[in-house]
Amino acid sequence: MSLRPTPLAKLVPFALAALLPLAGCGGPEAPGRPAGQAATTSTNQGGPPTRVTKYDGTYAGSVTPTSGAYSCPNAVRGNRGMRINYGRALLDMNPGRSSPLQGLVQEDGSLRATDQIDRTISVTGTASAEQFVGTWVQGRCVYTLNFRRTG
Repeated sequence: MSLRPTPLAKLVPFALAALLPLAGCGGPEAPGRPAGQAATTSTNQGGPPTRVTKYDGTYAGSVTPTSGAYSCPNAVRGNRGMRINYGRALLDMNPGRSSPLQGLVQEDGSLRATDQIDRTISVTGTASAEQFVGTWVQGRCVYTLNFRRTG
């Protein structure tokens, strides 16, 4: 009994040879880089965006409704806080009622943080070594934030 390749078995090597170039379509390979790992052209050598950490710390202070034509809840008056850790800001503006607002602090201290569910709820402002001054918008209600760095 002789073992003869079937017509399909004859095609497998050709099919594999045709697919191999597609496996490395991520870009040119650089010397010293493992096979299949593509070169990157980002400013920080292919890693995640560089985070600004010079504003990391705890900020706390007052929330004050601004004057306006709409009746905004006074329940949000009072003290609130913000924590910046590894450039990521978390603000719990409505404790127990909504998720914390989240955003990344930029090199100049600017911040835009949004609710993860409702993007119309946001905080914008600027952090410095001593304070954070900003605006919280929730629907038609606008509040001024004045936080001091506490830690």
